[in-house]
Amino acid sequence: MDLLNNTNTIIILDDLGLSIPPNGTVTVSNDYVYSFLNTTIKKISLLEVSVVVDGKKLTSPDGLRYLASHTLEKIDMHGRKLVQTSTRPFETESYWTSTGDDTSIVNDVGNGNSLFFDHVSGDESKSIKYFDFNTLENETYIKEGYITWKNAIIGDRITFEIVSSKIDYTSSTNTYYQLYDNLIIPTSGNGSIELISDITQINPVNGTFVETGIDQFGNKQMAFWNADYNSTTHLFENIQAAPSGDGNYNLFNTETVLSTFLNNINLLGSGTQRLASDDSTYLPFGARLRITAESTDINHDWQVVGCIFLYRSNNKKTLY
Repeated sequence: MDLLNNTNTIIILDDLGLSIPPNGTVTVSNDYVYSFLNTTIKKISLLEVSVVVDGKKLTSPDGLRYLASHTLEKIDMHGRKLVQTSTRPFETESYWTSTGDDTSIVNDVGNGNSLFFDHVSGDESKSIKYFDFNTLENETYIKEGYITWKNAIIGDRITFEIVSSKIDYTSSTNTYYQLYDNLIIPTSGNGSIELISDITQINPVNGTFVETGIDQFGNKQMAFWNADYNSTTHLFENIQAAPSGDGNYNLFNTETVLSTFLNNINLLGSGTQRLASDDSTYLPFGARLRITAESTDINHDWQVVGCIFLYRSNNKKTLY
């Protein structure tokens, strides 16, 4: 963004350590660490300085809002630092749900699979359900949840995992794709597989890229692909190899567990359990919530239902 001096005299912004020449501009990075913006905010409020974004001069209120929303140390429109003690990321909202999203519609919220299992005596010993969330245009974090069960006996249990989307492939020669453990990595024309899945599409059910995670210290996992998301066509384009592992996405040749929240938690009788957590976990694009209900003795009826607490940038259910 740029800061424009609307006056005929030099303006000193001592809070930023900058000066703006008469009727001139200075460019300020959006990731500049703003701490105390009393002078800058006062100058914008008095219309002496304007915020300019992509060549467009913003009004004073819009400029203050833009400034407040593009600081690493979050501030409000009056320059007061915003401090919160919860794990909710800024610009997200709380969202309780017992359903995933319909991932065939990129902006859908809340019209996916329901979180329940109804085991009837004689059913298979293991039942698996997937709960997918649209995260490419809706930043999402998992916080905690609840499960309620009925008529469980010893040996009934449940597992919650985050797993990768899986790419289908076939054997071939002289391709640009190669298997490496559970990944599909780029090669320079001597690969042994060809992709069946269309990796330009963004539905994790059909196989797509999986975004790599970044830990709290900013360290990123190795990833071997880059791609640009087109928000108009809702497709990936400009797909490029990152052979040194410094990309943003991976392709998995098998469904791979990325994280486990509940591992074979035993259920007995009837009850409710809060799945409490002090943390929130970022849900990367291409990751799927896989829930498995298992029974050692299949000859009985039992049920389990649940709900999940998320933080999302958009928590408004899509109505059709």
